[in-house]
Amino acid sequence: MKILCFIDSLDSGGAQRQLIGLASMLKQFYQVEVLSYWNIHFWDEYLINNGIDFQTITNANNTITKFYHVYRYFKKYSPDVVISYLGSPCVIACLIRIIIGGKFYLIVSERNVTQHLTMREKIRFFLFRWADVIVPNSYTQTEFIQKHYLSFSNKVVTITNFTDTDYFIPNPFNRKMNEILSILVVGRISPAKNVLNLIEAIYILTQNRYKVIVNWVGRPNPEFYYHECMDKLREYKLTDIFRFKEHTNNILLEYHNADVFCLPSNYEGYPNVLCEAMSCGLPVLCSNVCDNPEIIEDGKNGFLFSPLIIEDIADKFIKFINLTESEKGKMRHISRLIAKAKFSKDAFLQKYVHLISYRNAH
Repeated sequence: MKILCFIDSLDSGGAQRQLIGLASMLKQFYQVEVLSYWNIHFWDEYLINNGIDFQTITNANNTITKFYHVYRYFKKYSPDVVISYLGSPCVIACLIRIIIGGKFYLIVSERNVTQHLTMREKIRFFLFRWADVIVPNSYTQTEFIQKHYLSFSNKVVTITNFTDTDYFIPNPFNRKMNEILSILVVGRISPAKNVLNLIEAIYILTQNRYKVIVNWVGRPNPEFYYHECMDKLREYKLTDIFRFKEHTNNILLEYHNADVFCLPSNYEGYPNVLCEAMSCGLPVLCSNVCDNPEIIEDGKNGFLFSPLIIEDIADKFIKFINLTESEKGKMRHISRLIAKAKFSKDAFLQKYVHLISYRNAH
């Protein structure tokens, strides 16, 4: 059986990480190829090392040429199953399904939490009529779809993200927390990630003489928001302790060098980085939104806060800082246990294999 995994680019994002991981797992049982249409190649080496064929559409200069060349590739490859990730690839896959007819089984995956039903969102969900299965990666998005599109209920299957718990392991050198708390955040620098409120909370900590360092790993998106954040850091004289770092190929090292992981977002799907941090045995401080309460055991392996209340963010950091070393160590241990129980690669793979097998049975 031929399976085509389809996404916009091989960028370093969480959706890309999940899709190429899925491709490598499915390769055990099927013929698998990865298709993208933006000229970004972050995962090329991984795909080559794992023996996965991949293609990038080079003539994607505009919507029409992109669709035409992707359509031609679908016709040429003639997949039995298409698994598409992210909004635009899912829309393209649905349109091709309409044109070609029922010649391939289509699984579309929802990787974000829909905040508002804009016209763009309505068009996407309208086209999902031609998908065989809709796979949200969060229970929050599943609830949204079932609430607004009751007719889709029978073809919505939630499959949360996997984490490679054999790779994302706690620091083997049993790093002890220093006097200065090292806080790690991983994600794009954008309004949705709530950077400014975190800066405000860190300012409160410094005014109360708590010693912290924040390393935020991620790219600016959009640029103007990054500059707004930098202006705020300069205003508060925090540029030495709140640092933005480029995305890295060695994110494991960042987890190993941190004392605690923070995710202050206003909304999330099922965050890869949160799962990875927990797999590395990090306590977590994150916003009480979407699926986060399903992942975090508040008070056991971290603390949840309101992303809109700066004082609450600061209070939860203070609460964590004031824990004993033994209590923090227990949080580290519980994070690792939760990760191994909830983020299994085997469970993730078997759910997709089941969907593909269902296609064969019908």
